[in-house]
Amino acid sequence: SDERQHQEINQATTTNRKRISFNQLKHAVSSNLPCFFIEFTSNADRNSIPTAIHASDLIFKELQSKGVLINRFTLVGWARKKLKLGVNNKEDYAILVSTDNWPTKIYGIDIVVVKPKYIPDSFALVVRYVPRDLEENFVSNEVQRTIASADRIKRIHYSYQRRTDDYRFDVKDYSEYNAVLQLGRIAIGHSWLSITKFYPGNRLTYCTRCWRIGHLRNTCNAESKCRICLENLNIDTPHMCNNEPKCAQCDGKHHSLDSQC
Repeated sequence: SDERQHQEINQATTTNRKRISFNQLKHAVSSNLPCFFIEFTSNADRNSIPTAIHASDLIFKELQSKGVLINRFTLVGWARKKLKLGVNNKEDYAILVSTDNWPTKIYGIDIVVVKPKYIPDSFALVVRYVPRDLEENFVSNEVQRTIASADRIKRIHYSYQRRTDDYRFDVKDYSEYNAVLQLGRIAIGHSWLSITKFYPGNRLTYCTRCWRIGHLRNTCNAESKCRICLENLNIDTPHMCNNEPKCAQCDGKHHSLDSQC
């Protein structure tokens, strides 16, 4: 019966939460796409919450029923009391970020979907070989005249002398991202310049607890901090991020893992 199946699911919750395949984890995070988190109401009976796999399946089916067509989640697990869901392709990620058709309940339990608050590097592009005599503000305006969803347009600083500049920027709209890549070029002033994907340099070891470079979370003794504003996180107190980036490396007004820091 449905009741018996529900009981079996609940009994398996504790053990199944930890049985996440390493290959599944590696496959999902290799795309460098942030995860989505599902928060259950604080007064929910923990024994009534389904396993991670079952909950993700329910969410997937409800999204499909509302016309949100994606592949199945490639990362499913728990981050403390939150359900963690990930995908490994940009199209699915963009759909999930933009849709408001996420479910609001699982088994009658109210849930809150927490979407990523930053744009990953995989949605970044680079306009190359920009003449050095052009002002940065002028280049930014030219990019935004062509690409409406372009954001965080910054000149890339290299450790060696160059005759031209490259500019990195994020593209929030996935269809616009693809259209620009297909076009392959963009007009900056009187120049017709190449557009390419942004490829991050060598990936550094960094901590997802304090967001500093050089160590991992399991060796960190610092308080857990918000990835964006670096305010301390408290399990018992909801965090209200001010969405003002702060760097854990230099205290600058950018994200801690910003490639230009």
